[in-house]
Amino acid sequence: MLFAILMTICRANDPSACHEERVEFEGPAMGCIVSAQPVVVDWTDRHPEWTVKSWKCRPR
Repeated sequence: MLFAILMTICRANDPSACHEERVEFEGPAMGCIVSAQPVVVDWTDRHPEWTVKSWKCRPR
């Protein structure tokens, strides 16, 4: 099944400037939940100007 890891991200220097970022994930729901945290950490490392405020897995 196809899922999306949905992250609410905000600019590090302007916490009021937020939007949603989507990362696709293919696999079971539990796999999305287990795999999401390293994906969020990796995304954050590659985008230091943004802060992840929250994330969730949703079916596509």
